[in-house]
Amino acid sequence: MNTVDKGKRGENIAAAFLESSGYKVVKRNFRAYGGEIDIVAVKEKTTVFAEVKCWSKFDFGQIERVLDRRKRSRIVRASKGFLLQYPVFSNNSIRYDLLYLSDSGKDPEHVMNAFTETDCS
Repeated sequence: MNTVDKGKRGENIAAAFLESSGYKVVKRNFRAYGGEIDIVAVKEKTTVFAEVKCWSKFDFGQIERVLDRRKRSRIVRASKGFLLQYPVFSNNSIRYDLLYLSDSGKDPEHVMNAFTETDCS
């Protein structure tokens, strides 16, 4: 399986996981302002911008490498574009999450509040 197929498979699993956890996936692979958001989901009054990573091995010490400042900035810029394009979500709380999957096939690890907008400045 190539990396594109692996990424799509991971995003499908992550989206299904979020939906089974009570989230409504409202957009996938949203692009704006030079950034991309893998999954945009909503639960209650919170809009979640989720990055999905598929790795055979992962530990929390690698979050900075996976979501370096440049990547976080791109996600934040894209989230602002999303909110401009879909203002119905503008009054919600905003959260930036990470979902990562290993090759084990288990449910993804869901890191809520993996970063904040202020982490990018």
